[in-house]
Amino acid sequence: MKRPLLRSTLASLVLASCQSVEEVAPVPPPVRPKPAAKTTPEPAVDPAPTPTVKRGTITQMPLDQFFVMRSEGKTLVVDVRRSVMFALGHIDGAINLPLSSFESSFTKHRNQIDEAIAQGKVVVLYCDGEDCPDAHNTAKAFAERGYSTSIYRGGWAEWKQAGME
Repeated sequence: MKRPLLRSTLASLVLASCQSVEEVAPVPPPVRPKPAAKTTPEPAVDPAPTPTVKRGTITQMPLDQFFVMRSEGKTLVVDVRRSVMFALGHIDGAINLPLSSFESSFTKHRNQIDEAIAQGKVVVLYCDGEDCPDAHNTAKAFAERGYSTSIYRGGWAEWKQAGME
């Protein structure tokens, strides 16, 4: 019972001490198209905007932003490492879409990805860490198909080091 509280406290301490080496632009708010003239009145309350990015773009997300958005259920987390590495450990809730088998994995998970995007979630890709190019290469493959993604550069290594596993 004390483990979630300890993990939460540890996460708060780690996040409070994190400093990003480079500035990363936050995910911009969605652009809402102007509605066409309607004959029926619109509801008085507009739902809060969900973070989205322009289709086909690639952004980066630091640990603190990723932690908050993931905790709020605003992300679809995608582990791009090989399946064997995924099996050894991954961020809870992540799906495995290895770059080495991108085409078949993308086809397998496409409905889940499309559903997450329709719900306003941000697709966040991660690999082993900052030196792993697979997240960026996978993001380019997503962008070529018109999908926007954000890369959590710290990856599995930073997640484990922060005590989030």
